[in-house]
Amino acid sequence: MPMTIRHKDTPPIALIGCFLMLVQSAAAGNDQLDPVFVDQKFKVETTRGLVYAKGLSRDGKTMDLTLDVYEPTSDSRQRQPAMILLHGGGLRVGNSAVKPMVQAAWYFASRGWVCFSINYRLTKDRGMFPAQWKRNRPSYSATRDAKAAVRWIRANAEKYRIDADQITAYGGSAGAYLALALGISDEKDYRDELSLIQDPTLKTTNLGQSSKVQAVVNFWGAPLMVDNLELIDGRRRYDRADAPVITFHGTKDARVDYQNAVRLKKIYDELGLPLELHTLDAAHAVWQEKIDNKPMNHWAARFIARHLKLTVIDNTRGGD
Repeated sequence: MPMTIRHKDTPPIALIGCFLMLVQSAAAGNDQLDPVFVDQKFKVETTRGLVYAKGLSRDGKTMDLTLDVYEPTSDSRQRQPAMILLHGGGLRVGNSAVKPMVQAAWYFASRGWVCFSINYRLTKDRGMFPAQWKRNRPSYSATRDAKAAVRWIRANAEKYRIDADQITAYGGSAGAYLALALGISDEKDYRDELSLIQDPTLKTTNLGQSSKVQAVVNFWGAPLMVDNLELIDGRRRYDRADAPVITFHGTKDARVDYQNAVRLKKIYDELGLPLELHTLDAAHAVWQEKIDNKPMNHWAARFIARHLKLTVIDNTRGGD
């Protein structure tokens, strides 16, 4: 079984202490939001196949872009934090119903988050891209779609009783590339490179809403979609407005080099931004890995709660 090495900047005692302070004091949380829970609290209601936008292929075909919603069955009228889940698959395969995303959606929804697992255009869909986009062209339409999904979530905040300022992006592998783009790139990126004449489906993407997220959960990803932007226009995107990030990455990862995690940690450290790096003695996509005998989603939930100032209730029988 793979072993976990915790990064020196995230000692277990410090993490547990910070989280327990959140649990012990509701004042540390956001009283305008429903609390979230350490353990499963709610049944989960699922709605599949909702259209959040349309996308255009290079041969002129229009396709529906869909997502699945996972809602906690709560009688409360207060707002809830939200999470967008982005599947992996190298931009070639995968969908909103892949096992890791479904498991994560149930994990977080049963604890108080409203979760949205999305489909985005893959290589086979031949999505539109700008003429200047020379590198990894399928990444353009995939990231454009992820941003459109966040705007749809905000446009539907009232319907799903969510706080539009409490959205986390959660992704694995290629999905983590997209999640990092949501947390770091500028509002206009992956939106304004194509005009409405070039891509009329942009009209369906709630252009009046923001696509920014407030936290990122990065499972073995890299900031390629952010770096691509700098290659095109020479402008660095990293700044102090970027979202906090928690990263899980294995030193034996042969698909996405672990040094991507190290480099991003260095960039965030230089900016004085929070990035919590969990270094795993493991390869790629080790979703069953545990840290201090707890699943990685447990640590992700703690990170999100701390940085979004969520009220956390410890509903485990003997404490946590």
